[in-house]
Amino acid sequence: MKRKRVSYTADFKLNAVEKANEVGNREAARFFNVDESNIRLWRRNKTNFENCDRRKRADRRGKPHWPELEAEINKWILKERDDGKAVSTVNIRMKARVCYCTRNEYC
Repeated sequence: MKRKRVSYTADFKLNAVEKANEVGNREAARFFNVDESNIRLWRRNKTNFENCDRRKRADRRGKPHWPELEAEINKWILKERDDGKAVSTVNIRMKARVCYCTRNEYC
């Protein structure tokens, strides 16, 4: 049976890394009831967790592929909401497709 996916706070991850430094990866994984590979990954990314808010879910978002497009969509969403219009995820995707096609000749 598969384990359910769980997200952990930066504080939890840092505590697990500290424990792993003391007793090793396997023992820390057993203690915190997580997979050993998570402990190894968290040890590699320790500096990311130290620099973020300890109460937040750490390392949860990737960088956008098209930052200019995302900024344009963000501006459009704020304008629509200021006008009192509801903005659904479907509308956002459609607007993103239109913006992408106006910028790109391969559309």
